[in-house]
Amino acid sequence: MSCFQCSLCHQPLSLHDACYRCVGQHSFDLAKDGYVNLLPVQFKHSKDPGDALLMMAVRCAFLDAGHYQPLRDRVIAAVAALTPEPGLRWLDIGCGEGYYIAALVDQLKHHQPQAEVYGMDIAKNAVRSAAKRYRQVRFCVASSQRLPFVDASLDGIMRIYAPSNPAELRRTLCPGGRAADGDSRPAPSLSA
Repeated sequence: MSCFQCSLCHQPLSLHDACYRCVGQHSFDLAKDGYVNLLPVQFKHSKDPGDALLMMAVRCAFLDAGHYQPLRDRVIAAVAALTPEPGLRWLDIGCGEGYYIAALVDQLKHHQPQAEVYGMDIAKNAVRSAAKRYRQVRFCVASSQRLPFVDASLDGIMRIYAPSNPAELRRTLCPGGRAADGDSRPAPSLSA
């Protein structure tokens, strides 16, 4: 069972063949590149939300040149300081093309091979690109304002630049769950 929930009725989603389904019979196909689009058209505010292809290409070249390596290292160190437990489930909100999530996967899987890592972005092109590069991550297209995750299903959330909805962060984090922001300081537990 994944942590994903239906964007329409909020029931848990299960993977059947190449399709995520809920008990309400809503279904979301798993793309051949390995991601699922959980952003229904009625929740989009534009035809193609998120960053344009040219902007993504420029950002990829910039990041691959190592310009943000110190920030990435500090964020991942902050995640490591949160002392993850076995069975850990982490989400990267606004994962883009996967620059930060690649380091998160390396950190978590090194110490916790059973950890599950989820990447989410509103830009379908970014998620498609990340899913091609990082097959060990479960990627989805979704809005950070309406997280498509079951209540109390995530142990940690990493958010670098993406906007977020504090109520949604609290809803999806397990009791004692933690959030790590791009300022490299672990945030206090957001659960009640």
